[in-house]
Amino acid sequence: MAAQSVKPANGELIERIRAVVAAYAPLTHDEIAQRVDYGMPGRWTLPTIVTACARADLKEWGHTTNARGRTVLTYALTSPAVLRITTTSAYL
Repeated sequence: MAAQSVKPANGELIERIRAVVAAYAPLTHDEIAQRVDYGMPGRWTLPTIVTACARADLKEWGHTTNARGRTVLTYALTSPAVLRITTTSAYL
């Protein structure tokens, strides 16, 4: 429930997260945080950005292995199934 509510002050952060994901998806939470921080260094802490990803309405895309060797989820604005249906429908 808490992840669904967005404080007005965090609206800009959610918009930044969605813009980064739209441009570079699929990404892990850590990659999203690094790209948001790169665009506006020091504006938000990396843990704050990672936590805000839960409120950005991202869809699970798949998984990858991070630098520590752990399997982590990747996220995009749409799921692979939706993208596949949309792409196929465009050619019908």
